[in-house]
Amino acid sequence: MECIPCPVKEQCTNSRKGRRLSLYPRELTEAIRTARAQQQDGTWQRGYALRAGVEGAIRQATHTTGLRRARYRGLAKTHLDHATSATALNLTRLQLRLIAQESELTTKIAQPDTVPPEVTCGFGSARAQKAGGW
Repeated sequence: MECIPCPVKEQCTNSRKGRRLSLYPRELTEAIRTARAQQQDGTWQRGYALRAGVEGAIRQATHTTGLRRARYRGLAKTHLDHATSATALNLTRLQLRLIAQESELTTKIAQPDTVPPEVTCGFGSARAQKAGGW
């Protein structure tokens, strides 16, 4: 839609060629408005959060283990490949979780006021003092 013959063109734009507008069909505009209104609902947001988590897992699987292409022919071998890839991903995630917990524990030990009593059974605990240690 061009506004060159428009009598109020000077109020809209300073361009000599006029202003060019792209208007979408009414049905598409209404569908977009409806979708955006639904996205404000808490139920939709919870469902989308679940989807985002699953998509992250799929992305990790496809980029880390190459699941986008089958390495073998036949359903049985392909299933075995998927199972071993899933196991490898689970072990990777477990390792990352253990590293994070170890880091958190190290932070707690560095701040002795926040250390739970069962964690300090090595150095400085009552048991170590009775044994003649620390």
